[in-house]
Order: sequence, then structure tokens, then C-alpha cells
Amino acid sequence: MPGLKPSVRFYVLAVGALGLILLTLEWLREPLRWEQSLLITALLMLGINWASERYVIKLPRGGELVASTISQIASIFILPLPLAMTVTGLTTAVSEFLSRKPWYKVLFNTSQMLLAVGLPALALRAFGTPADLLGRGNAAQGMPLAIGCVFLYYTINTVLTNAIIALDRQSSVIDVWLDNNATSVLLEVGMGVIGVLWAYIWLQDPIWSLLTVWPAAMACRAFSHIRRLEDENEQGILAIADTIDARDPYTFQHSKRVAAYVERIAEVLELGSRHVEILGSAARLHDLGKIGISNEILHKTSALTPEERRLMQRHPEIAAQIIGRFRDYRDGLLAVLHHHERYDGTGYPQGLRGEEIPLGARIIAVADSYEAMTSDRPYRRALSREEAVAELKSGMGTQFDPMVVAAFLKVLSEEERERDHRLLHLNARLPQPIGTHQSSSVDTIDAVASQAGRQ
Repeated sequence: MPGLKPSVRFYVLAVGALGLILLTLEWLREPLRWEQSLLITALLMLGINWASERYVIKLPRGGELVASTISQIASIFILPLPLAMTVTGLTTAVSEFLSRKPWYKVLFNTSQMLLAVGLPALALRAFGTPADLLGRGNAAQGMPLAIGCVFLYYTINTVLTNAIIALDRQSSVIDVWLDNNATSVLLEVGMGVIGVLWAYIWLQDPIWSLLTVWPAAMACRAFSHIRRLEDENEQGILAIADTIDARDPYTFQHSKRVAAYVERIAEVLELGSRHVEILGSAARLHDLGKIGISNEILHKTSALTPEERRLMQRHPEIAAQIIGRFRDYRDGLLAVLHHHERYDGTGYPQGLRGEEIPLGARIIAVADSYEAMTSDRPYRRALSREEAVAELKSGMGTQFDPMVVAAFLKVLSEEERERDHRLLHLNARLPQPIGTHQSSSVDTIDAVASQAGRQ
């Protein structure tokens, strides 16, 4: 498992072992009597599960939603548990293998589905066999238990998936769930309910279960379109933000650099992965309102007139009005609206002071100011790193939140260490002349550049 953190490796192996142990115990506990009808049903479920496994919808922050949820839920009630688990595990494993995923992903995803199918079925056994619970005359008592089985399947499936993403990204399971599943929970549970209805109809008369195929297909197709529209909205608004930056060669990719700083500041402040992501997105869009500012004002090399300054100061409000139309970006709206407020209350647009200013806005203010100071602008040359840091320190308590500035200085120190590490690594890879001492990394690189300049 190259590249995986030790905690992720342990988690993968633990889930893999639990799934395989549960499958083995079920086969040992319940030997099957192979009858023709059972074999035909198992093969049919295997084929349906395999076909639905091919319909995959990517989730925003890792993970997948597959249509096989319907057939997996149905198999809990239609097939004996060891056979239902085997059908689910076999189709998952083969699908993952054919997708050329590494062995540990095949193991984890297969065992995850074994547990998602096996544990709800075990819980149902406390009330009777799953097939009897939905049998003739028992649906009134059995249907609520079956719906509970769906929720348990959903919980196990999403927790196991989101936990490994959270371990890898060092975030919370809840944050990952909010990003990945909050908008799709009704659809995912709804697909499970369709699986229950399919099983109920099958147990009455199998031929009529085909009626569930159409609503299942429509549900999957609808969610696929929703995900595509969400992706297109995200890419579209980011493209607009990049276009605004590109209007001025001095600010090209400014928002991307600000977003990178903002995310690192938020990590230093330990705000949590979801807040880091929200603020990163807000920083990418913080200058979106400049779409309503003329080029004459944006590119002016002399001081702005009072009227021009008033127009320029409207850009946070314009950005907030645009962002407010996009549900996925509304959490960062206040950070964009107030990123030009000052800690002493003399900023705009509302003159907020101190803690009244949203923390996200205070973070963007520091990152935006530093990035602007260290970049060339039409009206001045870029400041050096040391000069920009001095400006940030002098503005602590007046323009900037001292806590945020302190966090940003840690980010800059980390950048310095990372740069020194890269230089040392590059120096180690450069050939050293025989009989000479090892020079420092900076001296070596300067020497190489000087030599190249003479050729």
C-alpha cells in the first residue's frame, strides 16, 4: 500500500478482515440446500447487480454512488444471507479489479459492501428471517423494519467510505459527509426503498418486480444530471473568476494564489477541513465583483478620484450578490462581502470592527494584502517579502487581525523551510566535481546558473 498513511493502512486491513470474517462465518453457520429455483434467483441477482454496478456517479470529495444499492438491498430479502453477501462481494470485487484498482482498494471496497449488506441482515434476524418479514400477510409489521434496514445499510456504507477519506485528509467524518452525501441522502435512501419494494413484489410474484426498473433508472439518471450541473456551475463560476483576473496582466492568477494562502492560514488556525474548503472557494471568488468595474478604473496608474474609489469599493457587494445565487458558495458569502473591512472599523462596505468581521474575511484580508503587495501593480513595483511582512506587522490591530497575521507568518516560515528542503534535495541530485568539497545548495545552484549564462 505505497503512499498510504499508517492509520489508513490499518483501517483498510481492519475493514477487509471484518468483511471476509463475516462472510466466512455466515457460510459456516448456514449451509445452503442448492435448489434449481435458488440457483436461478442467485444468477439473476448476480447479473442485475453486475449491470447496475457499472452505473457509477462520482461524488464531489471522493467516493462513488452506484445504482447497485437497489439490487443489494433487494438481495437481503430475496436470497439467504451468505448468498446475498457473496453476490454483492463478487460483483464489487470483479468490477473493481476490471477498473484496474490496486489490490487494497479492491479489498476495502469489497469488504465494505459485505459489511453494508451483512450487518443490516443480521439486525433483521432479531425479528425473523428477512424474507418472512416481507412475506404475504406480514408486510404491515415487516415494512418499517425493512426501511430501518435501508437506513442501517446507508449509515454503514457512508461511514466506512467517509472515514477512510477523513483519515487520509485529516478531517472529520461529518465534514466529509456534508461535502459528499448531504445533498444526495434522500436519493441514496430512496434507492434503498426501491430495493425494498422490489423485494416485496418479488416475494409476491417475481415477474411484477420488473415494474421497479423504470423508477430506479430515472432516479439514477436524475441524480447524474444534478451532479453534472453542480460540476458545470462550479467550473463556470471559477472560469469567470479567472477571466476577471486575466483582464489585468498584473493580477493574473491572483485569486488562485490568495486561495492557496487562505487555505494554509485556515489549517494553521485548525478550522477543520470543511471550513478550509469553504474559505478556499471564497478566496477564489473574492474579486468576482470586479466584473462590474470598468477597465479604466482597474488599470488606472494614478490615484483614484473619490467617485472612482466609491465605485471600486462596491466590488465586494457585487461579488456577494453573484455568489448568493449559487447554493454551493453561499457559506463563503460573508467572507467575500467583508474582506475589505479593517480591524479598527475604518474599512468597507459596512465599517465592521474586530470580532464583528467574519473570521473568513479577516483571513482573506491578510492573504489578499500580502499577495497584492508582493506583486507588481500599474501604480507601483512589488514589495520584497521582508517589506510586505513588515507592512503586515505594522497593520496588526488596525488593518489586520493580529491572530491571523501571526498564523500567516507561520505559513511563510513553513514555505521557507519547504523551499530550503527542495533546494537541498536538488543540490543532492546535482553531480559534484571530483576532489572538491560539497558546496551549500544555494551556492551550487547559483554556480550552475552562472555557468549556463556564460554559454
